[in-house]
Amino acid sequence: MDVWVMAGTYESDPFVSVHLTEKYALIAAIRDVMEFLGTEDHEDFEARHGFADDDSTYFPDCGLNEMEAPQLRPIFMAWSELDGVWDNCQGYSITVMKSKVEA
Repeated sequence: MDVWVMAGTYESDPFVSVHLTEKYALIAAIRDVMEFLGTEDHEDFEARHGFADDDSTYFPDCGLNEMEAPQLRPIFMAWSELDGVWDNCQGYSITVMKSKVEA
């Protein structure tokens, strides 16, 4: 059976969550990045990053739960490519990958 894994590290401590669908693994990863950055909404985002790049890239008009995996992938990539995520001193990193579980 295929499962989707959100895996990451923070200060050298690994963490992981397993999801039955890619959609919910991506949502969990996006929310984790937002929590790591301390960003909850547009105002926090603009205040912390000093720019109002295409806000819909980071904050889509509809909720994350209403989107499907193909729509969520570019949002996750946008969040994970921010300077504070891919280049940080806390050792934070995150990824979403497909894996298999066998009985």
